[in-house]
Amino acid sequence: MASLNSMRFKPLNEEGTRFRVWRVSFFTGTESYMDLEVTEAQLVEFANGGGYLQKLFCNLTPDEREFLKTGATPEDWNNIFGAPNAKPSN
Repeated sequence: MASLNSMRFKPLNEEGTRFRVWRVSFFTGTESYMDLEVTEAQLVEFANGGGYLQKLFCNLTPDEREFLKTGATPEDWNNIFGAPNAKPSN
């Protein structure tokens, strides 16, 4: 397992194209992980401030990129800001 800044990761396949990445949420302080289709080179470049997330991780979803950036999961966002398309309570 490798660690860069506040991000930990380990490979999930022999090809090195899928990693389990752990981050601590900026919003909740809890550690979570996601299994992502990324390479170690991408993770290292990101940790070293190399480029825009959208370009570096163009294959990832916005939720996956947000997780890499802030450690926030979709569940964190729903708990903090409400579920998308949720009807306001009266």
